[in-house]
Amino acid sequence: MVIFEDSAALLGIAVALLGVFMSDLTGKVFYDGLASIMIGVILTVVAIVLVAKTRGLLVGKSAEPQVRESISKIVTADKAFLKVEYPITFQLGPGDILLALNIEFQDDLSSDQIESAIRRIEDTIRTSHEEVKRIFIEARSITSEHNS
Repeated sequence: MVIFEDSAALLGIAVALLGVFMSDLTGKVFYDGLASIMIGVILTVVAIVLVAKTRGLLVGKSAEPQVRESISKIVTADKAFLKVEYPITFQLGPGDILLALNIEFQDDLSSDQIESAIRRIEDTIRTSHEEVKRIFIEARSITSEHNS
């Protein structure tokens, strides 16, 4: 994007130089005005392209579908897993993903076993997907007897 933006700046300078040169050569200010309009068009095109490329990062977008699918497979492969909702991901930057998971664990697990499973799942996700920087896991359907 930096190269694209700098190239547009150089193109704008070239158009301005050409417009001033042609106006001076012919004595008509039309060329200078035309160069100004062309620079405006160049800037508009650059702005539209930059917005299209960065909109997802500004507004927020999910991680790529293959990343979400891989995370689902990691969770479902764990022996403590019973049920999981589709991962909620938020792309914070080019290499920075936030992940939220709602996981239902086996009913016969203790709190320590669930905590161990959560750590195991987080470690596996971080090993497989270095771009996932923050992971929030909500353990669902844990009865009060498991919390003792």
